[in-house]
Amino acid sequence: MGKLLVDGDIDSAKSLIGEWKKEAQKLKKVMLISTEAAFGRSQLISDLFTGYDVEVICYIRNPLDSLVSRHNQMIKRHFYKHDLQHYLERVMSNLNEEVDGTVLSNWAELLGAKNFLLRFYDSQSFSGGSIETDFLDCLGVKGFRARRYKLTKERINNSYSINATEFKRLLNHVLADCHEEKPLALKIDRSLQQFSDTNVNKERRPCCSEQIYNELAKTYNVPLQHAFDSLNIKPPATFFNPERIEVSAKRQNHSLLDLLEVADFFKRKAPNEYQELKNRVEQQLTKKQVCDYAVYRLADLFGVPYFEPPIAYGLPVHSLDLLTDKATPRHELLKEVGKLMYAQGQLKQSVRLLTFASELAPKSKGIRLHLNRARGKFQKEKARN
Repeated sequence: MGKLLVDGDIDSAKSLIGEWKKEAQKLKKVMLISTEAAFGRSQLISDLFTGYDVEVICYIRNPLDSLVSRHNQMIKRHFYKHDLQHYLERVMSNLNEEVDGTVLSNWAELLGAKNFLLRFYDSQSFSGGSIETDFLDCLGVKGFRARRYKLTKERINNSYSINATEFKRLLNHVLADCHEEKPLALKIDRSLQQFSDTNVNKERRPCCSEQIYNELAKTYNVPLQHAFDSLNIKPPATFFNPERIEVSAKRQNHSLLDLLEVADFFKRKAPNEYQELKNRVEQQLTKKQVCDYAVYRLADLFGVPYFEPPIAYGLPVHSLDLLTDKATPRHELLKEVGKLMYAQGQLKQSVRLLTFASELAPKSKGIRLHLNRARGKFQKEKARN
């Protein structure tokens, strides 16, 4: 049903629910539906189940952990090309309703508090020590009845390990987000998932800067706490301490040796697909005078020779779209040019442009972040000289 909800195929969703209802009535059972796609679609679910007695069990995780997981899935399934730091910078200034507590309030308002059970995706909160036993407890399956269930150790759709994620992010620069790529993408996914499941505990956690960490915590934790207060729910003490991310003064670094380990594993598991991707890297290097940095990184991993590219500055696609859009506000234009100056090492100009942008939009957290970063680096350079 999840795909039908995402695709907006309401008629098919209604038909499917009707079939399930008939089967449940025949067996005299309660219908249990589990789908992540329902989370942000409370009004649609309410409309689809008009006339039904509905109770919802919702699991919510730490906002930062949720964003890290989403970034992983975007790279894993949706051909996203940017690293975690870039992604967090982009989402920082725009509240995500699925993370900031708005969706929780919507569910409670539609169903009533007694029909909405909120649980925390937190290892310290799980009844019985696991989410599986906690879920059974929510359903009223306890004691001897719960012990009849056998929990397997099979891992299902877990996040990639940090190095597998980076390898897939690089590969996304030579993959296309289209139906024809699905067989190749599936083979890549199975291989990288297998690598991740055997190496995830050996690798470090993804990291972000302290500044972004603090801004995100302030952006999401405060409204989320308000949502909990309105629902008269007290989160566990550990909930606001993310488990999947750590703070670091340095940007995430992936050594060539670490990525070669992933590439070699993929080569052994999927030699034909490995060769196909190697050919695509060669083609890009042949067709273009200057490629994305990711393509050169892939060339090193696949052993594809190339000439050292000339130094050239260009605009990222996102920046180009903003600068050529007549509707883009002036402060956004200044921010993009300021970011470009920063990337080129023109720190004084970057600070001047971003300062002006911040004066035009003083509430913009994204502009403030870039300004503080440029100002900090400029001051260090100035002190050094």
